[in-house]
Amino acid sequence: MASRIINKINLPIIQGENIHVGCSVGAAVWSPDGADTIKTLRLADEALYISKRSGKNRITFEAAC
Repeated sequence: MASRIINKINLPIIQGENIHVGCSVGAAVWSPDGADTIKTLRLADEALYISKRSGKNRITFEAAC
């Protein structure tokens, strides 16, 4: 899903113009049996900043236990 979002965002916005938009995605997998939602949100935020530091158009996932 994240790859599809990044691919769509990378499409030209204005035809005939050289405008490029990038996207970094950070996500965390949450389980009702496992970690609390605050921890999961923190993991997603950490994953986002890992993506941003790694370069453009990156996806990083973290798993909450």
